[in-house]
Amino acid sequence: MCGRLRCRRVHQVQPELQKALETLRSGEAWNALARVRRYIEVVLRQRVQQSSISSERPLSAGQLLNLLARKERLPAHVAEGLRYALAVCNRAIHGLDVTLEEAEEALFHAAAALDALQENRDA
Repeated sequence: MCGRLRCRRVHQVQPELQKALETLRSGEAWNALARVRRYIEVVLRQRVQQSSISSERPLSAGQLLNLLARKERLPAHVAEGLRYALAVCNRAIHGLDVTLEEAEEALFHAAAALDALQENRDA
C-alpha cells in the first residue's frame, strides 16, 4: 500500500510522530491524527518558505501540498504518501470513522514520506 515509500512498522519515526503513535496506541486516534496533520502542515509550510514560494493567504496542509507538488518541490511518491496521510487525518478530524489500522497506516505513510523528503533535501 505504500508504493515507493517504505512504510515500516518497526522503525524510528520523527519525535513528533512518535508522540502521535503513543497517543494512538493509548486509544486516542483523533488526538493522534490531529498531531500528525499539524506536523505535516508545519513541515510543508517550512518547505514552502525555504522554496521562496509566496501565497496571498494562509494555506491548509492540503493546499500547501498541492502547491509544492505543482511547483515540483516534492517528489511524486512523497506527495502521494502525504496525501494519503492527510486524507485519513482529515476524515478523523471531521468526525468520520477511522479504524485503528487506517490511523496507524496514515501515521507510517507520513513518517515514510517525511523521511524521503528529508533524504531528498539532504541529497
